[in-house]
Formats: sequence, C-alpha cells, structure tokens
Amino acid sequence: MMKKGETVILIGLSLVLGGGLVITQSVYGLLASLWMLGTGFALFGINAIAGIKALAARQWTLVVRISLGPFIGVYTVAVWLFTHYWVGLSGPEAQFDWRFMLEGFPHEQAVMLPILYGLGLTYGYLRTHPRAIAWTVGIVGVLGLLGFGTWAIWEFRVADSRHADVQFVEGEFRTLEALLADPAFAGKRVYVDVWHSSCKPCLQQFRDHLPALKESFEGEDFMYLYIARETSHPNSRDRWLSVIEDYHLSGWHAYYPKDETETFFAELMKQAEISQFAFPHYFVVQDGQILVPDAPRPSQLAELRELLGV
Repeated sequence: MMKKGETVILIGLSLVLGGGLVITQSVYGLLASLWMLGTGFALFGINAIAGIKALAARQWTLVVRISLGPFIGVYTVAVWLFTHYWVGLSGPEAQFDWRFMLEGFPHEQAVMLPILYGLGLTYGYLRTHPRAIAWTVGIVGVLGLLGFGTWAIWEFRVADSRHADVQFVEGEFRTLEALLADPAFAGKRVYVDVWHSSCKPCLQQFRDHLPALKESFEGEDFMYLYIARETSHPNSRDRWLSVIEDYHLSGWHAYYPKDETETFFAELMKQAEISQFAFPHYFVVQDGQILVPDAPRPSQLAELRELLGV
C-alpha cells in the first residue's frame, strides 16, 4: 500500500502538472491532458506497489497484465486524443489521418506517460532499498551533467554548422515589401511560402514535395522565404523552430506573433489583391512586387516551372 505521505505528494504533483496541462483551447486537448494525468499516476502507483515486485520475481505474465499491457493501452488513447487536438488546431478543413499518430507532435505531448511509468518502477525499487537512493541520486547527477554537456556542445557548435543555410529575418515588418527590402533579396525572384506549424497540408508539402522543387531549381537565381504565423499551441514558437529543423527548410524565415499577424496579413491580401487566404499559400515576388499572387504549390512543380519560364 502507498503510505499517507506518498499519497499526498502524488496528489500534489498531479495538481501542479495538471495546472500546466489543462490550459488548452480544445476539448480534445483537455481530455488528453486529464486522461494522461489520471492514467499516468495510476500506472505510477501500480508499478511502485505491484509492478516492481512482479518484475523482480520475473513473473512476466503478471507484468504484462498489470503493468505493460495497461500502459500500451492508455498511451495509445493519449496519442489518439492529442492527434485530434493537433488536427483541431489545423483549421476547420483539417481531417484526422492515422499517419498523424506516427509523427512527433502527439508523442511529444504524451511523453509524461512513459516517464511516470518508469518513475513508478524506479520508486518502487528505491522504497524497498534505501541504500540504493544515494547511488541513484549520484548516477542521475552524473548523467545529467553529461547530458547537459552534450546538449551544449551540440547547440553551440554542431547546430550552427548544420543550419548555416537557415537564416532569420530580424525586425518587425508590417508589409511584404518591407520584409523583402533586405539587400539579400535585391533583384532575385523569391518563392514565398506562407504557413504555420499546425497546418497539415503545409507539413505535407515540406515532407513530400519541397525537396524535389529545390532540386529542380538548384542553380537558378531563386530564393525561398517562409512566413509563419503564431498558432494557438502553447509552444508555438518552439514548434515553428522544430519544423524548420525536422524538414531542413533552408532559406529565409520570418515569424509573426498574434499581435502582428492581423495587420501583416491584411496588408498582404491587399497588396496581392486577393479576397481569401488559406494555408499554405504561395507567392512569387521580385523587388518587393508580387509577380504571382497565387503561385503553384511545390506539389505542382511542372506548373511552377512553366509559369516562371525555366
């Protein structure tokens, strides 16, 4: 049985973690958060009390029945709920796709479940082996320092060289013309990709078609500018940077937070003389002037090459 003090600590942890998780703008997000908290701490308790004993006794059937099996089931439901949450952020036209469950975002959101699962087994062992606590703290401390050192080396050395072809437009620009006033764009045709990190069609274009487009235009006097807006996701900016890294989006990037989005896109629609705007949207621009206000997508490579005469 769990001791009274342990139960109080467990409830306190759930309240602290729950406060950060349930602040969402989606029913699916709320359900996923509550589901993950409830089942996560249930798994923690089961592993700390019975799971570790079954594991130590090598009772594999019991381990699967009371620990591993329930974990797989509740984790699958959590990922399913977070996938629907993601789809909801992609807009009213977005549809559920089972392939989403294999992608990174829902698993990143549900990561607390495997963490609590493992912590339950660890705590179940430590509570019956007090002498192991000192060793565990020491090992975790050493691994933490090694992990931080590895992260620092990667972040400040390797990452810089790997993303040398990714550049960010600095400053606040209320119009596309002002954004393209940078000397780097002078006299060059620019393929402008307007997107956001919760847009399924945007990510599909990055994954399935953009590499072929860039290969086709290699050697041409052609530049790429990606304009992203902030989404409703609480980690919108981090997700934006993650997509840039995951899909190797070489080129220039601009990010518009919510307080700047409305003004910028209103001016963009006015300049492009379009009445409707959906994500993703593409323009071909030169010297700040929009040459093609509704350019073909990367998946329409032949049409784009014909339009540009290359």
